[in-house]
Amino acid sequence: MIFGNLMNLESYDYLPKLVKEALLHAKNNKVIEFELGTHEIKGEELFFNRVDYTTKNKEERFWEGHKKYIDVHVVFSGKERIDLNFKENLKFKEFIEKDDFLSFDGNENSTVILEAGDFLICYPEDIHMTCLKADNESSDVKKAIYKVIL
Repeated sequence: MIFGNLMNLESYDYLPKLVKEALLHAKNNKVIEFELGTHEIKGEELFFNRVDYTTKNKEERFWEGHKKYIDVHVVFSGKERIDLNFKENLKFKEFIEKDDFLSFDGNENSTVILEAGDFLICYPEDIHMTCLKADNESSDVKKAIYKVIL
């Protein structure tokens, strides 16, 4: 897991090429104005899902992870909490291959709050629960989830 802000991208030169490309795309384009849905950048190697949602209570959300892709969450407006844990600390439930979706049960060992300009990079070992209320307050979030092939 890597947590940062788009204003400081020069600090992340060590990241894989496609991850850097995703972050530069988020920084240099008005992604908040893109239509909701999936947008290709480099086919299945690099694309993003533009989403809007209202954050929820933890009981309404689920743990997820991926085998094939790195997730790069970038918030453009609103405030979102993302809970995290390593897959070894959680109980595996199922894998849906066509969606590259792993589900788990368990509790967080870390929490990150994302606001406008913040990003969170989740590798396959970083299981995450998104769309959570920060400070017990609902927030309307506009964000992109970039999918970077491994």
